[in-house]
Amino acid sequence: MIPKKNRLTRREIVEVREKGKIKGGKRVSILYIHTGGEVPRFGMIVSSRVAKLAVERNRIKRVLREAFKEILGKISSGYSIVVLARKSMMGAGVREVAEELEEIMRLNGMICAGK
Repeated sequence: MIPKKNRLTRREIVEVREKGKIKGGKRVSILYIHTGGEVPRFGMIVSSRVAKLAVERNRIKRVLREAFKEILGKISSGYSIVVLARKSMMGAGVREVAEELEEIMRLNGMICAGK
């Protein structure tokens, strides 16, 4: 489970969706804003367009949470990040998703090269 201090509330997710920048990858897209907070914060959106069945959406959410936990220590402080799952996320493993998230974040300056 992601620590509470690293989770976004629904209101914060809406704020990131309205004000944030979007960057995409093959399996996921991320919306982000730099809020200047003490820790990086995370939220996710898995639409019924991505997976019709709730069990499939829940599996995708589990994979996203685990992937985020893997890279949590590498993300610079102060970012609010919302991950949007894509259809190609179906069947993807934690490692693949974590690598993709890390690459997107590194390209956009959210992860320092040394971490």
